[in-house]
Amino acid sequence: MRDDAMTSGAERSNSAPRAAKKRFAVLWFHFCHTQAAKTTDRFETAIRMTLVAMPSGLVEAIGAAGAVLTTLCWVPQAAKIIRERDTRAISLPGTALCVIGVLLWLVYGLAIVDGPLIGSSIVTLAMTFIILVLKIRHG
Repeated sequence: MRDDAMTSGAERSNSAPRAAKKRFAVLWFHFCHTQAAKTTDRFETAIRMTLVAMPSGLVEAIGAAGAVLTTLCWVPQAAKIIRERDTRAISLPGTALCVIGVLLWLVYGLAIVDGPLIGSSIVTLAMTFIILVLKIRHG
């Protein structure tokens, strides 16, 4: 009987991808051959199974990249509005809804204790709130 001390590093590194593929295959077989296959939305289940097979570090990196990009996208808009004091092209209802939405994301991030979501929500809320205040002030 082999134990981990007898397993070489190459064998151990190859076992993780094989285990993930095997887990995915077992889940897919189970899904296709159960009552769930007839009653569940196949697309949704396929997406969930794909995400289960993704390494958690990759999922975290994707989430962090999304948080950074959606936060940074407001920097040019906020800078332009602060610099020019011109908000005519900005929709008041749209900006107000965005501020409320980001505030809700912040509350959600605090509830689930998700660092990237909390950090990006705070920064995005600050920028969108400034844009909203300037829109109200300058029309």
